[in-house]
Amino acid sequence: LGVSGERLSTRDARRLEPALAPSIRGALWIPDDHQVDNRLLVHALVAACARSRRVSVVPDSATAIRAGGGACEVDTSSGSVVAADAIVLCTGAWSVPVTVDGDDVALPVRPVKGQILRLQGVGSAVMPTRTVRGMEVYVIPRPHGEIVVGATSEELGYDTRVTAGGVQSLLDRAWE
Repeated sequence: LGVSGERLSTRDARRLEPALAPSIRGALWIPDDHQVDNRLLVHALVAACARSRRVSVVPDSATAIRAGGGACEVDTSSGSVVAADAIVLCTGAWSVPVTVDGDDVALPVRPVKGQILRLQGVGSAVMPTRTVRGMEVYVIPRPHGEIVVGATSEELGYDTRVTAGGVQSLLDRAWE
């Protein structure tokens, strides 16, 4: 992916990140790896759009999208129609019907359930200082003391409920 990495021994990995378990067998240090706080990103995006003269933020939900002949229209939940030169569609499996040049477009997406934990670190705990990615988990420290733990992936359709098993699995993997 064009990102450099360096293999580390267990000792070197734990020296770089003391929160790693002594049972690790090694690590890959990827100094250019990044992550984004999705909540802050959405707030920043909405603020940037609000400042733009060329972007409209519509507080309604889209119910249908039509594109063709260089123009786009979005039907909204309030019954209004919004015309646009371009539309950014980023709703994934929850996407509304899309029609391009009169033909319905089937988007190649499906719902995959993921669970995520947002924990608040305490001063007495040993917490990671950088993103740690394991085989089936990631642990991300945030500057404000929050620790994000995630990586569940389940083929359960549109079920968005948090499960005790998913939470337990994330906690177990993060602890390991």
